[in-house]
Amino acid sequence: MTIAAQNTKFDSEVYERIGYDELTNYAIYSIANKGAEATFENLVAEAFTLFPKRFSLRGYPQWPDSAVINKSWLRCRTDKHYIEGSVKEGFKLTPKGLRVAEEVERRFLGQTSPSNAHKEIQAEIRTKAGRLLRAVEKSKAFAHFKETGNIGDLKDHELTDMLLCMPDSDIKVIKHNLEQFMQAAGLYNRDDILKILKLVKARLLAARGLSRV
Repeated sequence: MTIAAQNTKFDSEVYERIGYDELTNYAIYSIANKGAEATFENLVAEAFTLFPKRFSLRGYPQWPDSAVINKSWLRCRTDKHYIEGSVKEGFKLTPKGLRVAEEVERRFLGQTSPSNAHKEIQAEIRTKAGRLLRAVEKSKAFAHFKETGNIGDLKDHELTDMLLCMPDSDIKVIKHNLEQFMQAAGLYNRDDILKILKLVKARLLAARGLSRV
């Protein structure tokens, strides 16, 4: 499903003070609100349509700069954890990405009631977050933590099992999974789960000679 060209454009004096990544994230949110697929092609079209002065090709203001958008969605996924997905799979917002998109929308429109599509996006994100939290609750590591208040006696494989990965998984996978679980815990205000995740994060990264995600 593709999106039709839109006439909606926001005030350039407002959006030129907002970062590229936040605008790219908002464009994905806007596509989802229309019930369309957040493909790369749709993202280029939506970002340029909504924010032409930020995403036009230098010297050719009538054309979008897909290279700028490509770099931006990569940062949104890898560095800022606003989105997940790829050019091949399409893009979806994370809980953090949804919050950032809502903040950007408030800057444009003021406080508004969420649309039905917006509520569906929220529901989808909360459903996924709920599944992640249930995986933690069922894990041996979390049961041990609830009983003892620490993770010192647990093996690495018990910690990575909780994160749905393996002890020898690439560090990028471990970082990504940690971020997803921590966002889910934040969404549901699960401080107990967030506490064990922070301990797991410190332990697994220290074991690999790293100090932070």
